[in-house]
Amino acid sequence: MAVATFGLACCGLVGAASAPARGAASATAAVGRTDPAASGTVHKATDNDPGQTTSATYPLTGFTVALDPGHPGRYNAAVHAKLVPDGRGGRKPCNASGTATASGYPEHAFTFDVARRAAKLLRAQGATVVMTRSTDHGKGLCVNQRGTFGQRHGADVMVSLHADGSTNTSLKGYFG
Repeated sequence: MAVATFGLACCGLVGAASAPARGAASATAAVGRTDPAASGTVHKATDNDPGQTTSATYPLTGFTVALDPGHPGRYNAAVHAKLVPDGRGGRKPCNASGTATASGYPEHAFTFDVARRAAKLLRAQGATVVMTRSTDHGKGLCVNQRGTFGQRHGADVMVSLHADGSTNTSLKGYFG
C-alpha cells in the first residue's frame, strides 16, 4: 500500500502503517495494474481478462483508495487527549482539534468536503473508496486507527488530508 499525506506543516503526521505495495505502484495507479512479473507493464482489458481496464474506460477499476479527512467533526478534549501508540515506539494524543481559517472555517469541515469530492471523482474512474469517517459530526477514529485504516481495508493507497490555517489575513489560499 502506498501512503500519501498532504498539508502536514500544522497538523502533524498521521501515523501511517508501512506495508508492501499491493498490485500497483503509485505511478501506474492512474492507468492500470502493474504486472509484478514484468515490471512496468500495464495490462489492457481483453475478453479473457475483464478485470483489467484501459485508461479510456475506467482506469482505477480494481484499485481501493482509502481517504482520511483529517481531524474529527466533534472534538472532545478529554477523549482525544488519551495517549495512543504513534507507530514509532512513542505515544501521542488520540486526535487534535485541527486548525481553522481566520474567518473560522474549521479544518475538519474542509478536509471532509475535499474527501467527499475526491471520493466521487475516484469512484467515477472505477476505484473503490473507503473513508475513515462517513460524516463530519462524530468523534472519529484515533490517529493510530486512522494510520492503519488503509492496510486494514486492503487499500492500494491511503491519502490523509490536512490543511494549514493562520490568523494572518494577508495570507491567501486556505489561510484567508
